[in-house]
Amino acid sequence: MKKKKNPWPLANTGLLKMIKMMRFTIFIVLVSLTQTFAVNSYSQQTKLNFDLRNTRVEDVIDQIERNSEFFFLYNRNLIDVDRKVDIKAENESVREVLEKMFQGTDVSFTIKDRQIMLAKIQTEGNQPNVQQASVTGRVTDTAGLPLPGVTVLVKGTTTGTITDGDGRYSLSNVPPNTILVFSFVGMQSSEVEVAGQGTINITMKEESIGLEQVIVTGYQTQRRADLTGAVGVVEVDKIKEMPTGNAIKALQGRLAGVYITTDGNPGSFATVRIRGGSTMGSGNNNPLYIIDGVPTTGGIEQLNPNDIESMQVLKDASSASIYGSRANNGVILITTKKGQQGVSKVEFSSYATIQHYANKLDVLNTYDRGLVNWQAAINDGNTPTSAIYTYDWHRDESGKAILDRILLPEFIDPAQTMRPADTKWYDEVSQQSLIQSYNLTFSNGNEKSNTLFSLNYYDHDGIIKETNSNKITARINSDYRFLDGKLKVGENLTISRVKNAEIPVGDVMYLALVQQPVVPVYSVDGGWGGPAPGMTDRHNPVRLIEQNKQNESRTARVFGNMYADLEIIKGLNYRSNFGIDYTQNYYRKMDYSYESGFLISDISRVTTSQWHNIAWTWSNTLNYKFEKGKHNIDIVVGTEAIKAEYESFYGSREGYVIEDPEYMFLDSGTEKILNGGSGAGNSLFSYFGKVNYVFDQKYLASVTVRRDGSSRFGKDNLYGTFPAFSVGWRLSEEDFFKEALPQFSNLKFRAGWGITGNQEISNEAIYSIYRSDYGIDPTWDFDSGTAYDITGADSGPLPSGFRKIREGNTGLKWEEATQTNLGIDFGLMHQKLYGSFDYFFKETKDILIEPPYLAVKGGGGNQWVNGATLENKGWEFVLGYNTKLGNGLEIDLTGNISSYKREVTFLPNEVLTGYPGDPSTGKSGAFRPGSLRLYSRRYF
Repeated sequence: MKKKKNPWPLANTGLLKMIKMMRFTIFIVLVSLTQTFAVNSYSQQTKLNFDLRNTRVEDVIDQIERNSEFFFLYNRNLIDVDRKVDIKAENESVREVLEKMFQGTDVSFTIKDRQIMLAKIQTEGNQPNVQQASVTGRVTDTAGLPLPGVTVLVKGTTTGTITDGDGRYSLSNVPPNTILVFSFVGMQSSEVEVAGQGTINITMKEESIGLEQVIVTGYQTQRRADLTGAVGVVEVDKIKEMPTGNAIKALQGRLAGVYITTDGNPGSFATVRIRGGSTMGSGNNNPLYIIDGVPTTGGIEQLNPNDIESMQVLKDASSASIYGSRANNGVILITTKKGQQGVSKVEFSSYATIQHYANKLDVLNTYDRGLVNWQAAINDGNTPTSAIYTYDWHRDESGKAILDRILLPEFIDPAQTMRPADTKWYDEVSQQSLIQSYNLTFSNGNEKSNTLFSLNYYDHDGIIKETNSNKITARINSDYRFLDGKLKVGENLTISRVKNAEIPVGDVMYLALVQQPVVPVYSVDGGWGGPAPGMTDRHNPVRLIEQNKQNESRTARVFGNMYADLEIIKGLNYRSNFGIDYTQNYYRKMDYSYESGFLISDISRVTTSQWHNIAWTWSNTLNYKFEKGKHNIDIVVGTEAIKAEYESFYGSREGYVIEDPEYMFLDSGTEKILNGGSGAGNSLFSYFGKVNYVFDQKYLASVTVRRDGSSRFGKDNLYGTFPAFSVGWRLSEEDFFKEALPQFSNLKFRAGWGITGNQEISNEAIYSIYRSDYGIDPTWDFDSGTAYDITGADSGPLPSGFRKIREGNTGLKWEEATQTNLGIDFGLMHQKLYGSFDYFFKETKDILIEPPYLAVKGGGGNQWVNGATLENKGWEFVLGYNTKLGNGLEIDLTGNISSYKREVTFLPNEVLTGYPGDPSTGKSGAFRPGSLRLYSRRYF
């Protein structure tokens, strides 16, 4: 089949993509500049549109701020922001809106560009009937810069004002013996006695930041200041700055104790290890991901990073045990964005990034390789010989070998098709990479519902030629409120399609390193270059790329949840959440025949495979929050059911007359018709509960218990129980400490203990499995057949015979990890300098492992057992500095260092044969009785 020649040679290159992207970007910039020059006065030009009924004044203000660049300054003690209003704006200015909202009230407003200050109008009715005095002054920060918008209030009254743009204020009718209260968002409130003073200037100090942040910790939310477990909080805005389609890759180096590794392939996954993992052997050390309350163990690369609202990492057992048997390797919680009440917004963002090799390995060229070969032979006292090189050399009077020249043959192969070359294999397989991303988001909200829709297109051409990952992701999140807001019903749904070029990147990179430079890319007749006689059988990496570029995998995924949240009584909420995770994958692999040096294959084969995985989760929780005096209690109890099913099949044929993707479908093959398939499933049912307690904002405690039942274990060990507790003491909130060391804005001691589990084994591990097969009489492999068809058809029902392929173990029990965590959080100078230190010790017992077995046992000896004990201990240190400069700049520096060591401390007798050496004597480079060190790493 003859292919049409592409008349546009740039059409399939990253250059044309770059040109199109730049053209679009220039258009956006020109439009933005045109809009910028058209603005004379922001407050006059900005028009507002909304229709709000029975809405609090504060909510109207929030809508204006979120839908514009205005920001409000006011004091809640002076302004009644809980008053409900009906207000409609149709292409109106902010002044017109405010006049409507505050008409007939005692509130005045001042607009200075984007700053709006609200104040209470002083009247005779609210002026104190005392000797009149006037107080003026200026409010500044610690850098001496003025603070506009500071609320100045006469304590115990509603008399007050707000500082102007220069930080100045003026109050009349101030009693001489009263106290003025100065307050401002982000600053510590100050109280000053008037004592007859006419001028009072004060300097306000910054408030501690970050401690009031509310984060998700598993079926609940907590203030960051109240955390007692080892929880890492991700700054989502920072990871969005990274040009990657996988948000997990952007975590690299950002969280202590979280280790991310990737291979650079555009379609590759990110390997995540939290504190080194907990299991060994073929066990799964991947963390559990919870996205909007739905658990999953993979496919995070299909999530649009722009959709992420918050991300937390639960690293120790006291914080993660609420997820029980799936939390052995830590938990990553992800919450996606929602629409905001009173805000209608359209956002578009895009970026383009070019990548290239920062450093290439400096490998030997053709001459240098011949020289090294000659020198190695001389050093060994041998006569230099080579199947490729001819050496012209002699010895001088002292006997020293002198190389005169290196000669190469006209052809390096007997067929005389390959001339000697000086191939730079890295240059032949690599290219400049281009990454493009375009993101469009629509969001809207009112008093009854919120909606967000996003669409993302991501395309990544890899550094290795022909590698590519193309992804389209769509998301819709919405919620609706009924019964005066007491019932909330919503959904979070994402649909994604990913297409990856299936180039064997690992093989290509290895071959580019080891293939000899004397081998040409192409032969003189236009064929493939390859190894010649006397060389090792290493493939031509360029051929691997070219003959695999037609192979691709396509993955489609539907992931999301529906939920209902009902406030039964004040503080008591019932929530039901149903989640689904459906993934389908299609892969078509075409193997072409080739002749590359002495490597020859006449196989022309197609293998088509497809699999799908569906999992659903149904969780029901009751959450009760109670606060009275100095006591704050948060209780959650619930149940969760999970069911997962997997099915796959494949078909393969050989003998294709034409090697072309448009022809090579299964029905065109004529030889070796093969097919197969598999299926599996498992389920999990759980009860859980957790109590968080805070007393006087100083003393913290948390208790958790979860009980999981898994279909992967026998009836005697069906359920596992996973308890945990943690305590904390905020020393910085003690009065004596504040007086002695006021520099500390935060000092908290934490301690936690807990047990987590693992059930990641084969679904049929407790069963002995038998299977019947036709004998195939292979040339090299062991014939596993149990019956033979004397007619040679090898089809139809088997007359007899079964073979065992797995030995069951009904006594399997849960793998359990017991972990202790000790930590300290600190902050100085109002959190300008902040950090934490954690020490952890984890012991994993009854590790689930499938060891090799002695051949004398015969076929079907594979068996899962509880096999080993593993210790994992280490420490983590985080230090950061954050400050705002007077010119509007902000400095934010964060660094972390961590270390861990994994060590096997016990191996039962039944698995000793799976490890090299003699346990009785300890003669082994890998194992000695009592200790097998697996990893010891430090990360900066």
